[in-house]
Amino acid sequence: MIILNDNKQFFSIQNKINFVINEKNKFKIFDTLYKHYENFKTPDKLSDLDLIFNLGKFTPKTEGKYVVGYGKYYIGSDYLYVANESYKGANWSFEILGIEDKTTIVNIDFNTYGRIFITGHVIDFLIHLKLLQKDNPIIHASGISKKESCTIFSARGGGGKTSIALESLNQGYGFLGDNYLIVNQDEIFSFPTSLSLFTYNLADIILKKLKTKEKVSISLKNLLYKISNGYAKFFTKINPFRITEVIPKSNLQNVFILQPNVDKEKKIIVNEIDREIALKKIYYNQMLEFTYFNQYMAIYSYLFPEKNLSKHWDMYFNALKKNISENINFYEVSISGKQNFDEIFHKINDYL
Repeated sequence: MIILNDNKQFFSIQNKINFVINEKNKFKIFDTLYKHYENFKTPDKLSDLDLIFNLGKFTPKTEGKYVVGYGKYYIGSDYLYVANESYKGANWSFEILGIEDKTTIVNIDFNTYGRIFITGHVIDFLIHLKLLQKDNPIIHASGISKKESCTIFSARGGGGKTSIALESLNQGYGFLGDNYLIVNQDEIFSFPTSLSLFTYNLADIILKKLKTKEKVSISLKNLLYKISNGYAKFFTKINPFRITEVIPKSNLQNVFILQPNVDKEKKIIVNEIDREIALKKIYYNQMLEFTYFNQYMAIYSYLFPEKNLSKHWDMYFNALKKNISENINFYEVSISGKQNFDEIFHKINDYL
């Protein structure tokens, strides 16, 4: 349990987007939210804000709004209120005011477990949305760099992005991030949120830096995961700066799309692929990260098809095409069987 002396904390991501979190709850448990964004925290009280997040109880401004889903959704031209959302015992509600305004206000209320999930299911998407408005699309990928040239690995959750990026550190590569990266005109900017650790991505370089209590925590969470038959899956969060330095930006040279292969024989197949296909796969990998908001946007678009939120994913794909040029090398990596990640990286390394 942590007591906050100052309820407002300010954050800036690569000087591209600024936001503040105003915590109305003085006492809190499960501080994963602030750990997730701790590398963006700034002591400055920023005035040029893109997002204002108010955490705690609020009274939604639903008057004159469309009501959809038996009272679950309230929708206006530039407004969205989700009255109740849930996931694995977590509950939350949130309200977005001024979706397309320069400064968007977001009110979020949640139960104790809800604090764990509002990061991925609400806040991350809105950061992604605001960066896209500034033509700086986020990609769901890890990134490494050597000699000022960057290689990124895009995959679905659990697809090996973190493990491959961390394995590369043993080969003299620099680290940009393991989950999200920002791309602008063939330049990759780091987005160093906390590493989400589970038993399958514990590279040797991480094991050497983990504290005993963190290793125990991962083991207990893995036991809970097995007992619950895969229902209760909780990650252990640590700051990537504990593992290595993080490079702020690098020039994009290679894009690898990681995907599983149903072939039971252990194989690692690397093929060069067309740019359009690669960008589509990056697009889908990003879309799959925001399943809740995909539903919200579908409902919103029925009422306001002309608004940018309704055209969001088309705008995102166009931004990818604009910011990732034909000068980049695009590859697809098909992985079958349970491969050792150092074997995968050494296979990929032949193409770097």
